[in-house]
Amino acid sequence: MNKYLIFCIVLIFLVNKSYSQIMNDIKPEYPPKFGIKKTQKKTKELNSLTGDKLILNKEGLYCWQIKKAKLVVLNGETVIFSYNQSSEGDNPITSEYISSKGEFVKGKYHGIWKFYDKNGKHIKSEKWKNGLLIYKRVL
Repeated sequence: MNKYLIFCIVLIFLVNKSYSQIMNDIKPEYPPKFGIKKTQKKTKELNSLTGDKLILNKEGLYCWQIKKAKLVVLNGETVIFSYNQSSEGDNPITSEYISSKGEFVKGKYHGIWKFYDKNGKHIKSEKWKNGLLIYKRVL
């Protein structure tokens, strides 16, 4: 009887130990999540143009002219450059600087626009929403 009892205890111990090892090795499988898809990263457009090429069309949308007849409505992040004449005389030196940075959505100002002076110092910020000025902050 003692041998039978010891055998049962050893058998229960081995079965329990092997069961716990098997359960640790099995990873649970979850059902697929419907409706949740990984979105691809969108590359933002970066328009870079000089201030003289910024044109307001008949509908009141900001565009830029690629060719003489073709106007393209601005969409995406935009950097507007200006030129500064740093010397006078026969050969004036002009240098390009960023005058403003911001975003257009379907030809209208949108989001935070930052304006800079010719030394690159941030002088003004404006917040726009779909072409309407929300607030302006002069630094």
